[in-house]
Amino acid sequence: MVIFEAIKGELLQALNQIRTSIRTRRYKIYHEAVFLIQPGRLVIKIDGAEAYCKISNEGVGMFDMHFMDFFQAIDTSLEDKNEKIYFVLNDKNIQIGKRKLSYISANFDYQKILKTIEAPLSSLNYDVNEDNQYYKSFHSKEYCLLLDINKKFNSDTIEKDINFLEKYLKKYKINRMEISDFIYQKMYEIDKTKLF
Repeated sequence: MVIFEAIKGELLQALNQIRTSIRTRRYKIYHEAVFLIQPGRLVIKIDGAEAYCKISNEGVGMFDMHFMDFFQAIDTSLEDKNEKIYFVLNDKNIQIGKRKLSYISANFDYQKILKTIEAPLSSLNYDVNEDNQYYKSFHSKEYCLLLDINKKFNSDTIEKDINFLEKYLKKYKINRMEISDFIYQKMYEIDKTKLF
C-alpha cells in the first residue's frame, strides 16, 4: 500500500501538460497513462510525454489507468485548488479523496519502477527483457481470419478499423465493444512461439 498527497492545483497543472499532448477527443478517453510514485514526486507518463508533480508519500509504487478517468477524478474533486488531495493505492484500487477508482494494473516493486522511470519516453508500449532492451511491442499481436488463414492482420490495423467503424456506426447505437467483439470472434491470434 502507498499513501501520498498532492496539492490539487499543482497536480492539475501537470495533468494539463499531458492532456495537451493527446490530440483527438476519442483518443483521450481510451489513452492509458502510467503513474509512478517515487520519493517526493508523482511522475505521469504517456507514450511520448511525461510530467511530474511534487508529493509527500509513504512508500513507492506505480499504477496504470485511463488518463481521462484520473484527470476527471482530480478535476471534479471537492478540494480547492490550494488544498491537498489524499491518495491511497492498494492492490485492489486507488482512493482519491473519498472516491475509489479501479486501475488497470499496479506494481509495488521498486526495481520495476526504476526501470520504467529510466525508460525513454516512447518505450511505454514495449516489454523489457533482462538486458533492459525494449524489444517487443505489446500491440504487435498478429491475427488470422478463421475462414482464410492466408489473411493476416496486426492488432494496430484492427484497432484503427474499429475506430473508423465506431465513428460511422455510432448513429445506429452500435458501440466500440460490439464492433470489437464482432471482429475478433472472426479471428484467432497467431502464437509466434509455436510457428517452428
